[in-house]
Order: sequence, then structure tokens, then C-alpha cells
Amino acid sequence: MTWSCRATDPNDIGDFIVEVQCYHHADPVGLIDVHLMEYAEDFPGDDLSEYHFKVTADSTGKALFSKILAGHHWIYGYGTDEADTVKGNKPIFIDPQDEDGKIRIILQVSEKH
Repeated sequence: MTWSCRATDPNDIGDFIVEVQCYHHADPVGLIDVHLMEYAEDFPGDDLSEYHFKVTADSTGKALFSKILAGHHWIYGYGTDEADTVKGNKPIFIDPQDEDGKIRIILQVSEKH
């Protein structure tokens, strides 16, 4: 995981794991970068330097963020499948009362238009 500036005190460590499964149409798409911006209720845009965390999805399309705080966040996936540049984004909400501690998200990516 790559750290950049955090929206809150960098010593604040969350208790949540965000598991993102990336799909292009019905097929998992792996090895794309998935970015997470904390405390974003609106799409933060395509400037990847604005996002707080970045992980690369594994070959099955799964990306895992750990120690994330509760709240409204935004995820953004960007990369290539076998032929095209693909991207997609989605807001997520982590409820502080969620006792499971693991949030599972499906992120659809498609050709960049």
C-alpha cells in the first residue's frame, strides 16, 4: 500500500478492511491500480495524486485496503485489461457500527471514453 497525505491525523488508524473486486463486464480484471480517498462524498476526479491510498489488484482482480477509518470514501480503479485502458469509480460508506470489520465492494471498470 502506498501512503500519501491522509485526510485525518496519520496516527489515526481505522479498524476496517475494504476488499474491492474489479470487473470489466462480467470478467474479473487484475493488476489494475485501485485508489481510495477518505472522506469524499463527491467524485474527487481523475487526478490520482489526490487519493490517499493506492493498491494494485491481484491477478484475480482483488484489491485490499486495511486500517481504513469509518465514513464516506471514494474508490477509483484505473489500468488496462488485455486490450484497453479501463477505469471506474464508486462511492463507499463504512458504517462505524459495522461489526464485521470487512467491507466488500464490486467495482465495475470499462473502456476509457
